[in-house]
Amino acid sequence: MINILDFIPKKDNYFLKGNFKNGVRSCDIGLTRYYGNNPLSEFVKNKIQSVTGGIFNHAFFVGKEADIIEAEANGIKKNKLEKYVKNEDGVLIFRLKHLPDNLKSMMLSFAYAQIGKKYDYKGLLSFVLPFLRQEENSYYCSEFVWDIYNIIGIKICEKKDGRVSPADLFYALKNSNKFFIADYKNLDINRII
Repeated sequence: MINILDFIPKKDNYFLKGNFKNGVRSCDIGLTRYYGNNPLSEFVKNKIQSVTGGIFNHAFFVGKEADIIEAEANGIKKNKLEKYVKNEDGVLIFRLKHLPDNLKSMMLSFAYAQIGKKYDYKGLLSFVLPFLRQEENSYYCSEFVWDIYNIIGIKICEKKDGRVSPADLFYALKNSNKFFIADYKNLDINRII
């Protein structure tokens, strides 16, 4: 059983790892051009970038103590931030300017409670086959991140026909006065801003 008290931050940890200079902390949003080693996964993620017109093809949420929670092909998983530290693909970290501890706890509790849910393949395919609709109780990456912020009343961006892509998140976060770029790795930040 998940207890919301488990998610009350004891201190606001910054996770200084690898090429991250400023630190990554709980409830940050990560966007990446992650490709991995699987050729099928690489094909799908390249397609996501081309269909959505974005720089990034994957989004993740930063949990407690350098956990990341993300929607992967085999469902919602908890991984370590180390996954993106060792990876040579570009990563951009956005942070909400003001996030009270009670809202942070709600977000963390919700995110951890989703671990084990299925990946939303129909939702992902709906970007190229618009007649498909998302499956309930499942997520693709950017939909997952969007929902975590939505539960505390922050709508990062408007969904387009019920969908939200990593590109939608990126452009909304980049242009928002509520979020800022907290850190980045292996990116020419001047070309992004």
